[in-house]
Amino acid sequence: ARGDGAAAAADDEDAAPRERELTCGCCGKRGMLAGAAYAALMLTAGVGEASAGEGEAPASLAAPDAPLPCLECAGTGVIVCDMCGGTGKWRAIARKRRQDVYEFVECPQCFGKGALVCPLCYGTGLRNTRGLLRRPEATELVRKMYNGTLVPGEAKGLIEKGKEEMRMAAEQAQQSA
Repeated sequence: ARGDGAAAAADDEDAAPRERELTCGCCGKRGMLAGAAYAALMLTAGVGEASAGEGEAPASLAAPDAPLPCLECAGTGVIVCDMCGGTGKWRAIARKRRQDVYEFVECPQCFGKGALVCPLCYGTGLRNTRGLLRRPEATELVRKMYNGTLVPGEAKGLIEKGKEEMRMAAEQAQQSA
């Protein structure tokens, strides 16, 4: 019986390690994840154990330069309205003398759209939004947020447009100098 146990122990040593070293995408800190924590991270990242090779990180975690998607909206920048459940209609009660009648009206939270801008990533779909609103390329995004005219799904385009405008301005400054 002891020989079988020793063989099983040798098989366990050859199996994939139960600890993995990972690098945080937002701050760059390195750390070890073991057992259940690693498995939970792989499930939330949408990566199975089988897809990761022996001793290598999964593709979604391997590239530290690639921006990680927001945990709330999965990178879309849009979440379903929690007040109407995405229908755009809200059930309101209309009290008429002896009877109460339910009416469906436009949702007061999403204004009938059924979707909201993600509150964690400001609609950009990025997990790390630290300092985002102070960046020069986010000027138009901040203006639309301030005026209340930001539409779900619009933030990514505004950030890209701001980056493009900054790039064009830098090229013009180099050409004039």
